[in-house]
Amino acid sequence: KASPMKSLGNLAETLKAIVDLARLAPSVHKTQPWQVTMTDEDKLAVMLDRAHTLEAGDPTGRQDIISLGIFCEAVDVAARVCGFRVQKAVFHDNHAELHLQTHTPVAADTQAAKHLRSRSSDRSIYSPATIDQRVARSIEKASADRVKVHVTSDPQIIGVVADLTSRAMGVALSSQAFRDELSEYLVRQGSGKKRGIAVGSLYINPVLGWLEPFLLKHGINLGAEAKLEKRRWESAAGLVIITAEGDMPHYWFEVGQAYLRASLAIEEAGLSQATSAAVVEASNYHEDVEELLGTQQRILAILRVGRGQTERR
Repeated sequence: KASPMKSLGNLAETLKAIVDLARLAPSVHKTQPWQVTMTDEDKLAVMLDRAHTLEAGDPTGRQDIISLGIFCEAVDVAARVCGFRVQKAVFHDNHAELHLQTHTPVAADTQAAKHLRSRSSDRSIYSPATIDQRVARSIEKASADRVKVHVTSDPQIIGVVADLTSRAMGVALSSQAFRDELSEYLVRQGSGKKRGIAVGSLYINPVLGWLEPFLLKHGINLGAEAKLEKRRWESAAGLVIITAEGDMPHYWFEVGQAYLRASLAIEEAGLSQATSAAVVEASNYHEDVEELLGTQQRILAILRVGRGQTERR
């Protein structure tokens, strides 16, 4: 019988293919704040890339760790179509150790990889849509022991989240340091930047899109930005809200894993998605939504879901 080490001997050859697919995972401001190294024939270490973590936009490091969890879940998705799977993910000291074993791909693995390739953030104003119970249940299956995924189409909750997101964005944009940092991660088409938010995904006037990094950096038209964000969130057919039992790094990592599972379920349902960390990060706004949701857990991620653009950018 072959030892686990020998059976995983070709992992180094397929590691590039795994990482190339997994890097399509969403991350805060699309910073991709991770580094991957092979520590053994059956282990990968995933660490924060300090050159691409956020200081002004994520002073607690919460969103960076959530992004790390998202990426590690994406590594499992990518590994499964390459003949491996993540048997165990151990998170400690702000890095993760992924234990891999051989795996025979099945149809569900191929579908998950397909959705990872096709999913994207659609920050447009959505058209009316309905999220039926079947779709809601499929998204909520992303829950884990200490993390719960909620799907709601309650207009009251959507309205509150839209208002709080707009207010929180207004607070964030009042900070020059935040604007400087965010403007660096707004990517114009043809810029050559490999990390950051494509201005095309904002679905705004192309001229304004080209000027957006400049306008943001210099604090021009900030009130309109906050109002537009409110309209975006008001257009949601539903919200996917991810909560956890606590608000510490190991919970953030697990929320990231659940986030990716929920995101792929949204993609499978043929719906558009976008996220904002504003309510999670700003003041105690999250408490208002938790009360409406009727949960004692801490909100750590929110996605809006609906019918977005047919042509993705």
